[in-house]
Amino acid sequence: MSLFDTLPDNFFSPLSSANKRIYLKALFVLHKRFKYDWRIKKDELVYVLAEALSSDASYFSFTEEGEEEDRSYSGFAHILLRKLETTGWIEYEYGETSFDVYVIIPEYAIVILETLKAIEEGDSVEYNSYVYSTYSSLRLAEDTGSDHYHALMTAHERTQELMTKLKILLNNIKRFQRRLADHEAVQALVREHFDEFKAGISDRIYHPLKTFDSVPRFKTPILSILNRWLTDNAVLDAILQDGLKRGKFETDGFTQVITMISDIIEVYEKINALLGVIDVKHTAYTRAAVERIEYMLNVDGSTRSRLVKVLQRIGQYDEDSYKMPISSVMNLREDSLYIRKKQAARVPAPVLTLAEDMDDASLAKEMDGMKAVIDSAYSNQQIQAYVEALLKDRDTVAIQEIDLEEDADYIRMILASLQHDDRKSTYTVTYEDGRVSKGAYQVPELTIRKKVK
Repeated sequence: MSLFDTLPDNFFSPLSSANKRIYLKALFVLHKRFKYDWRIKKDELVYVLAEALSSDASYFSFTEEGEEEDRSYSGFAHILLRKLETTGWIEYEYGETSFDVYVIIPEYAIVILETLKAIEEGDSVEYNSYVYSTYSSLRLAEDTGSDHYHALMTAHERTQELMTKLKILLNNIKRFQRRLADHEAVQALVREHFDEFKAGISDRIYHPLKTFDSVPRFKTPILSILNRWLTDNAVLDAILQDGLKRGKFETDGFTQVITMISDIIEVYEKINALLGVIDVKHTAYTRAAVERIEYMLNVDGSTRSRLVKVLQRIGQYDEDSYKMPISSVMNLREDSLYIRKKQAARVPAPVLTLAEDMDDASLAKEMDGMKAVIDSAYSNQQIQAYVEALLKDRDTVAIQEIDLEEDADYIRMILASLQHDDRKSTYTVTYEDGRVSKGAYQVPELTIRKKVK
């Protein structure tokens, strides 16, 4: 059956009208009310809508709907129900032993309401070990020699869900990367990175793909089993017969069986390309987030920074600067008595001159060298060495024991927590509930542990 044979022609018109926000709110009220009831008396629902949307009645465009009659809260609720009924979101039916009118929600409307609610609430995506589930179902059928139909159905469904989750993961990484430039406060950027991206996206989907649900780990046995089934007529016939009994296949169901097996094989043969793109995007986002944090830490937009810029500018005009009544003011406070940190003397570096006749190739080589120096500031090797220095001869070190005195220490800790999933990493990071204050920073409560070889 076609989608347009199921949905009414004007089904989405409430969500494209001038009153779309109010209609959406009304639909969510219905969604909540019908969560545990399959039908509700119309009179009761009118009261529920009138109470829940009373503050929205003044914003409702009655002329848009061609409604000019009763504008009371009850009349407002009746208008909403009438619109939802004529567009197919709800239906009316009479009671079996009375003339009471009940409201029900059609099946297709329930499905769409669930989707709208998930989008509205921004539900985080759960990862359900799709690769391992595919492998285990196929392996069980292979070892027992039975129930090949159920194993194929499960494997096909899990493979489709895996591809959906991978696409969602890729799109989410792109979305977070686009939002980097929107943040003006470093605290908001760090909160989004750790609380939303890392906890909600990276740890739930990306981390399992790199550890217990690794595609390379199960890909070969999955393909081996499916390719063997393709050449085993007894297995194919068993799947076909079970599918025909359950009404899942048509008379030419043999083609459907072959297609389902081929679909799974095709996904696992091509999935490495998608995983490669995800790895590149994940690395690019992480690097961009760190660079953005570093930039925001170094570029101070405070009053102190602006005053320094003003004074530096005035210094270029000695005569004018003397005319300004500027004097030094110092205050004694409780934190004024401290030992100033000794700074190492800086030795002036020789000035490098760029040859005027330098060709493009030489210039490109110089630029590549400069980029390599910049990239090496927080290389994987340096982060690994930083963690090893923290651990020393111990197996674990808690965040409470780690000093974050400088911005560079803070950035290294961020990178260390992000790189612990790397297969070359010699340590792991576990998180606890709560946060720890380290100087000017609020960081998650975590523990670094040395990997057991």
